[in-house]
Amino acid sequence: MTECLSEVAAIPLDQPLGDRLTAAGTALRAHLDRIGAVLRRSAVSDATA
Repeated sequence: MTECLSEVAAIPLDQPLGDRLTAAGTALRAHLDRIGAVLRRSAVSDATA
């Protein structure tokens, strides 16, 4: 989560709002993709145990 917050905090405030929102959405999407990968690995290891 810290990485996601750092990415969002690094978005320059002088960019247009739409660009900032797009960058924030991209950072959030990457974070959720990482969480999903962890959950998928966990589900696979639980299924094989």
